[in-house]
Amino acid sequence: MNITTRTWLTLALLPAIAVAQGKLAAYPAKVTLDSGLDAHRLVVVQTDAQGITTDVTAAAEITFATPGVAEWRDGELLPVGDGESVARIRHGGLTAEVHVAVRDARVDPPVSFRNDVIPVLTRAGCNGGACHGAAAGKNGFGLTLFGYDPRRDLRALSRDYRGRRLDCAAPEQSLMLTKPTGEVRHKGGKRFERDGEMWHTLRAWIADGAVDDGDAVPTLVSLQVEPAELVLAGPDRDSGLVVTATYSDGSLRDVTELSLMSSSNPTSALVQDGRVTSAARGEAFVMARFGYLTEVAQVLVLPDAKPWTPPAMTAHNEIDELVQRKLTKLRLAPAERCDDAPVQIGPSGLTREAEDIMLTI
Repeated sequence: MNITTRTWLTLALLPAIAVAQGKLAAYPAKVTLDSGLDAHRLVVVQTDAQGITTDVTAAAEITFATPGVAEWRDGELLPVGDGESVARIRHGGLTAEVHVAVRDARVDPPVSFRNDVIPVLTRAGCNGGACHGAAAGKNGFGLTLFGYDPRRDLRALSRDYRGRRLDCAAPEQSLMLTKPTGEVRHKGGKRFERDGEMWHTLRAWIADGAVDDGDAVPTLVSLQVEPAELVLAGPDRDSGLVVTATYSDGSLRDVTELSLMSSSNPTSALVQDGRVTSAARGEAFVMARFGYLTEVAQVLVLPDAKPWTPPAMTAHNEIDELVQRKLTKLRLAPAERCDDAPVQIGPSGLTREAEDIMLTI
């Protein structure tokens, strides 16, 4: 065998080797850290030859092509110094990369009313339709639904009832903090923990004077939920999700904890605190809502991880191809082809088979 033949054989075998080993992907593929307080989680997913996905974030090894730009700590990328680098992720002989850009690593920016406070109120449910976001408000206090009018919300928080909801001299005593934490009687119940991240965001904003940063702040442009597709084998398998918001200045922000997330089919997939857990076999779509945008990720739950070979299927048109592709993903065999025998209708208007079933109920 000459060198040329050996080379071509090696190249021909590469795709097969890659399929056998599976692949590794890290989400999101690009991260910007825009201040010393910024952070962004990563989700590292390994996909095997059968298409089954496994969250390997905790076991992955992460290094940086350029030191001194970012670091990996407790499942998050954190800024170290201004610059750009590539995070190299390794696991099980597979690799993936994430581009990381850091700016203003020595700057601690003030809390933004529009981009920080309003999302906290939304995540806590304060401006939802069942609470103060109702058309008539709740118990004399009204906010705009999901913060669609920040100016009006600021007026309600700072001026209504003589501004008793905010105390810039003693932020911890503000009703805006003591009611949602349960320190003061609150008909809406406890919404977040004292000394938690949301509490600190609101406290910092109040301590800085509770001002509106106006229309000059970057605006939300798009939202992304990743991985866009998960295939979990069996019940009680879980995987992380990361929700990334893109703003008008090009910055990317991890808004996973501030997003409202729900599952279209909790029987198959449950979602809580940015993680999805499999249950019964089936399909679900996890919806994440942040600001005025929503995005979804698809979750397929299989009965187990055993190898499965789909039966031979013949497609006669594009619809057949789509149906067969979905059946293969769900590991379901197509139904038997029905014959052309006439259907017998009984006196009730149902088929004979349906009448027999009704009689046994």
